[in-house]
Amino acid sequence: MTTSSGSALQPTLSPSLRSELRAVASGPSLLALDYDGTLAPFRAERSEARMPDELRELLATLAACEATHVAIVSGRPIAELEALIELDPLPELFGVHGWERRLPDGRRADHAPPPRAAAAIEAEWRRLAGELGDQVAQRLERKSASLALHVRGLEAAEGAALIAGVEPRWRDLAEEHGLDLRRFDGGIELRCAGRGKGDVLRELLAELPEGAPAAYLGDDETDEDAFRAIVGRDLGVLVAEQPRETAAAHVIAPAAVAALLREWLRHAREAPGARGAEGTQ
Repeated sequence: MTTSSGSALQPTLSPSLRSELRAVASGPSLLALDYDGTLAPFRAERSEARMPDELRELLATLAACEATHVAIVSGRPIAELEALIELDPLPELFGVHGWERRLPDGRRADHAPPPRAAAAIEAEWRRLAGELGDQVAQRLERKSASLALHVRGLEAAEGAALIAGVEPRWRDLAEEHGLDLRRFDGGIELRCAGRGKGDVLRELLAELPEGAPAAYLGDDETDEDAFRAIVGRDLGVLVAEQPRETAAAHVIAPAAVAALLREWLRHAREAPGARGAEGTQ
């Protein structure tokens, strides 16, 4: 496991990362990315978390590049991603940590959560929605295979108190019903077990041409599943303001994501027989 330490990261790419990008992006490959905190800055109002124009233009150009398969892998439901991403056509989308899948042609290939686990989550959502005040209940998000409590935008002590109020019961529910309980940047989530970002990466890798490399960019604890799925084989890049322990091979600042996409695009354009990568410089 990679451990990084020190002060805030600079918005540049290291020579070793540039070298690995050249090896990955110069032919048929996969570029998979988390959304919140990686492509879009965090917002207290989740519906306002949109990509900066530069990243959206770079991603649109990369998605049109024949050799690079682009996929966005998020904890958000796909309906939210469709409303936020503002790309036409949309790349392949995975929502709710892989329980939902939207193929590039718009067809859906979702996974049905286990009925017993889904019923337990539904019952807990209804219980909390009835017991909590409106302001707190609005911070609950019921997804197809999980229930999340969001505390972004609250004072640290208030957010911690809200999480502490549900965490013991959710831990018991997780143990009783075979669920996963995971912290994320800005809240806590009770999830159906059996699907995660690591599963998404393994499936995408299996669908690539034999020997084709991949890269995954993510920022949160849930992205570690994806990093662990490709460690030692492909390129994992943690996006973070401050270095931390991670299974990713490299750590970059959020401000360096645009530089990484530009570097990827440059190599994709230089690849033998490259087509469809015109546009953003």
